Amino acid sequence: QHYNGLNRTSFHVVIEKNTSQWYPHNVLRNVAMDAAESDYVLLLDVDYIPFPRGCHDRVIHAMQRNPLILERKRTLFILPAFQLIPSVNATHATEEMLPASKAEIRGLIRDGKMRPFHVKVSYGGHGPTDFNKWIHKATTQNDNGDFYEISVGTRESKNCQGTGKVRCASRVIHSAAHGSLANLCFAVLGFRGFGKNKISLFHECTIAGYDYAVLEDFYCVHLDHPLTSGNEEQKEFMRRKNL
Repeated sequence: QHYNGLNRTSFHVVIEKNTSQWYPHNVLRNVAMDAAESDYVLLLDVDYIPFPRGCHDRVIHAMQRNPLILERKRTLFILPAFQLIPSVNATHATEEMLPASKAEIRGLIRDGKMRPFHVKVSYGGHGPTDFNKWIHKATTQNDNGDFYEISVGTRESKNCQGTGKVRCASRVIHSAAHGSLANLCFAVLGFRGFGKNKISLFHECTIAGYDYAVLEDFYCVHLDHPLTSGNEEQKEFMRRKNL
């Protein structure tokens, strides 16, 4: 059933001899972006499902319908991320629970079965998406019907490892300057394991002059899974190191 999709898929293998190190998330992200053959790339972890179904073709249609999207050559387009809340007797959510539309998301949130992803855990990272605006799709004179702009912070940092005020949402369509991937920003390779690995990329993008906008008709859902095994003390050490 996935054969048609495989015709448009490339696989790139990263081999790391030192297996004692933490997972190299940013290495893999950079390999994928560097090998991309398109004008746009979607930065999406494997445990996130983009919606609505047929998201790829629908995004292309939105771009063709609204020239304002294509005109934004240095913009990260956000897909708001949501998280299902498992039932009392379940350890994690399942694919059968995924909402197929924004209307279903509204109902699940109203019934306490879904929430915006990690807003309470990391408001600086996810709060700027403005989930309430997306859910209710508020319109103003400046809205164009397909996306709304957001502010993620300042461009004060000298580099992505600094302590500047850059904040961002984390599931994005990365549009390159001048319609090519030659000017893409890449993630810092030194970030491994847990904490700040994606934000290092957004620091680079913000300092490079990229803007951020939220797509109003698209979203992604985190498909819960059993927690990654490992020593919690080691994980916390890696988080502090990345900070």
